[in-house]
Amino acid sequence: GSIGTAVVGLGIVGKRINRLARRTGALTLVDLLRDRFGSHAVGITYSAVILVTTSVYLIAQFVAGARILENLLETSYAMGLLLFAVSVVAYTT
Repeated sequence: GSIGTAVVGLGIVGKRINRLARRTGALTLVDLLRDRFGSHAVGITYSAVILVTTSVYLIAQFVAGARILENLLETSYAMGLLLFAVSVVAYTT
């Protein structure tokens, strides 16, 4: 299933990315793609893609956390969202 896919993907793709990154001195995937294709536009585009997809993922997590706390604590959605956000900030700082 998904674990096997991840292992194979990281084993095959990860090794190639590692080799290319070491050769070019890239620290991030954006650096690697920008250097590989010789284009700042590629780096900016990939950065934008990462920003959008990560934002969508995080929004989904916050909605889920708010819904769980809303039902668990029998409070409003807004209060659940606030509590979830505060707990995330407290945990990550």
